[in-house]
Amino acid sequence: MIHVGSLVVLTKLRLSASAIRWSGGLVVTPLQDHKTTRPQDHKTTRPQDHKTTRPQDHKTTRPQIAHLYRLLRLPNLAIVALTQALVYYYILRATLRADGIAPGLSPASFWELTGATVLVSAAGYLINDLFDRTADRHNRVTTPYVEQFGVGRAWWLYGILVLSGAVLSIDLARRLDEWEWLWLYPLATLLLAAYSPYIKPRPFWGNLLVALYCAGVPGIVWLGERESLALLSDRAPATAGVIDYTLILFMVFAFTVTLLREIVKDLEDRDGDRVGGRRTLPLVWGEPLTRRFALGLGLALGLFLPFSLWWGIRAPAFPLVLAVLLLAVLLAYLLVELRRATLRPHYGRLSRRLKWFMLAGLLFLLLFRWYR
Repeated sequence: MIHVGSLVVLTKLRLSASAIRWSGGLVVTPLQDHKTTRPQDHKTTRPQDHKTTRPQDHKTTRPQIAHLYRLLRLPNLAIVALTQALVYYYILRATLRADGIAPGLSPASFWELTGATVLVSAAGYLINDLFDRTADRHNRVTTPYVEQFGVGRAWWLYGILVLSGAVLSIDLARRLDEWEWLWLYPLATLLLAAYSPYIKPRPFWGNLLVALYCAGVPGIVWLGERESLALLSDRAPATAGVIDYTLILFMVFAFTVTLLREIVKDLEDRDGDRVGGRRTLPLVWGEPLTRRFALGLGLALGLFLPFSLWWGIRAPAFPLVLAVLLLAVLLAYLLVELRRATLRPHYGRLSRRLKWFMLAGLLFLLLFRWYR
């Protein structure tokens, strides 16, 4: 009986304590502790920390690098540097030294020249995207890269690129004591800055400017060695003639392919250019006539390729014949694709392939020793 009474008393005490806890809310049971603390801590600490630290760091680093990669067109800048390096080291410097003539550009001067060329090219790409935001919003599925990177940050980067290129140009003029050519850098900078707002809206003029700039990439190195080449022309006129032939050939090729690609890009972006107030060839002439003009330009290049074998070369070597034949076959394929193109994705794919075709044109430089 004593045990039964004690049990009843203990039960009443527990019930009253639970009632006090329930009514006063001063104490929570262990079961309530488990529901309100540990899962809550789990929800408010570990997942929250995971969301606010690691993914945020990931979002603010890699995408910025990717946007910078796209804004500056790093593969295109690499092609610019590679082209000038082939002209300088493989053609000019090697030939001049073989004939006992000191090159006018030292390696340090050459890399200053290439650095200035790459920087002004990157600045041109960047400011073009800054002015083309309205058209790019219509032409691109995603937000324009310059807006993802940050418009204010892009303007700061543009200023840094222009100033850095100016420093290299001034130091190069000082090193060579040729201040009379310093105007080329501000001229290139101003023309590329005026390209999108003032030159591109006019039919054909924007395409012509870009083509001339691409042809001038090897030409500026050729200009830097003009005095040394004059000496070479006195000592070995045949060798100097081969150098002139090679560089003119490549510059004509680069000019024509770039002009063709720019027209194809206008065909691709015609809807966005219409929204942005541009007056490109497809908007002035219409798509069919612009496509026929581009085909005619490609056919002219196709006729130029075999003519280049016998212009300046009496007996072309087999590697040259093979290279020209390869380029002619690739060009014929691209022209067939251009004739069939009707939609924007068709022109976009063709534009990318024309870039690779222009890169294949470096064969004209790589096969230089078979010209001699």
